[in-house]
Amino acid sequence: MTRVTDTAGDPLLALNLEMMEQESAGNRDYFDALLAPEFAMRRGDLRTVVGRNAFLGGLSESARRDTEDLEVVLSTDTLAVVRSTVAMMKDGAERRVVNVRGFVRSSVDDPWQLLAWINEPPT
Repeated sequence: MTRVTDTAGDPLLALNLEMMEQESAGNRDYFDALLAPEFAMRRGDLRTVVGRNAFLGGLSESARRDTEDLEVVLSTDTLAVVRSTVAMMKDGAERRVVNVRGFVRSSVDDPWQLLAWINEPPT
């Protein structure tokens, strides 16, 4: 897989790359502004689902995340679904996870809010 660095001017792709940088930096302020009020995330263990407060509380500086195979799967004026594969080192081994993220906004004049983040093992 190839690490994504060029978003070809697509703001949704750029947002998703920025998210990975900010997650690695443990930037709570960034995610506090990005997450929808009723945000939910399914963790990579496929059993754990956390809400907004648990996600924000668990953020801390961590290993760099490389984004691969980044694509906008669905996009309208007020809804977007983005899929990517994220690779990072954890406990001395490379770990890959597929991320599917659902974004919403009330109008094209509003910023995207992350409503759902689903982690899935790569196939």
